[in-house]
Amino acid sequence: MLKESRVEGKYVVDLQTVIKGLELKGYEGIRADLPELERPLGFSGVDKDLEYVPDISATKYEATSFFEISHKTPNVQQLVTKWKLLATVAGLKRGKLTIYMPKGTAKFTRELVERYKIQAELEKL
Repeated sequence: MLKESRVEGKYVVDLQTVIKGLELKGYEGIRADLPELERPLGFSGVDKDLEYVPDISATKYEATSFFEISHKTPNVQQLVTKWKLLATVAGLKRGKLTIYMPKGTAKFTRELVERYKIQAELEKL
């Protein structure tokens, strides 16, 4: 999620729900921007003005995957760029990008993934 568009209370609850599910699925080395966990590594461009940090990163079978919590934002292009970058990097690390869709974001998320051909798995939250 783009940090400036988070609704902090709901976002933290969703983040914790996803993390619990990942632990049950056997993921290790889980990183998220929470006080009790390490922050995921970010990716920045040449100008370093903007850094893309996944909501969650985790490893399973030596493959690094990224997990995002979808949200509606007026800055669609920045969100699409982030998701495409994370999908590409996950693929290089034999992992995947999974986008979790809280209630009310499913249509928005599906349309973006289809329109921009983002390689991601979609999960309802």
